[in-house]
Amino acid sequence: MQSIQVLSDTFAALGDATRLAILSRLASEGDMTVREIARPFAMSLPAVSQHLKVLERAGLIARGRDGQKRPCRLNAERLTETARFRPSRKVKTMSHDPRTTWALEREIVLSRVIAAPRSRVFQAFTDPSQITRWFGPEGFTTQTLEIDIREGGRWRFVYTGPDGTRYENRMVFLRVDAPRLLEIEHGSDVDDDPARFHVTITFDEQSDGKCVLTMRQLHPTKEQRDATIGFGAVELGYQTLDKLAWHLAVGDLAR
Repeated sequence: MQSIQVLSDTFAALGDATRLAILSRLASEGDMTVREIARPFAMSLPAVSQHLKVLERAGLIARGRDGQKRPCRLNAERLTETARFRPSRKVKTMSHDPRTTWALEREIVLSRVIAAPRSRVFQAFTDPSQITRWFGPEGFTTQTLEIDIREGGRWRFVYTGPDGTRYENRMVFLRVDAPRLLEIEHGSDVDDDPARFHVTITFDEQSDGKCVLTMRQLHPTKEQRDATIGFGAVELGYQTLDKLAWHLAVGDLAR
């Protein structure tokens, strides 16, 4: 069991949005070099290295050696052990649902720095006139059937892929906490879809005013998570975040 001091150091390391985003990327994308980790962040390599040193001292990552490279690896065991000591928060209507029980093996995490204030990024997610213009991967069209973005509200929409395949979706908004947090239940457009998954989106602000957006999907089973990754969810998710960044950039140019 971790000592009180070790736990204190670990929680201190986790109390930073950039370090959380780094851990999220390692969890979803595997081992990476410092340069690979730094790619989506608007900061220098030395600054990223400082964050990595904090995570390494806390035992949350380990540095290996592969030729001339020193890839970083997530210490999932330490992270899982630490999670047992974190206070749990019940989610309305889902407090006993396994979808809300944190588990690394069922999670997909995407993180991106957006060159816009977090209030604007949050608004792009919660303003129906905006989200319907950018949400979805490249080559997909989105047809909205119903949209009501508030706690307890829902968005029903149909994705049509480049090959003409239709994907019927339903999002139920469990928590809308401007401008920092969204919690969503996402599944097919049917009642009590057993494959629906829990989505947490956090909006953190860097010192330069840019927004660190972190999107976590928690799937009901490891098998579904693995199948979703196999389908290309990580690549498609980053395409969607690229479209969000473009939407905000174009909005700035139009001002």
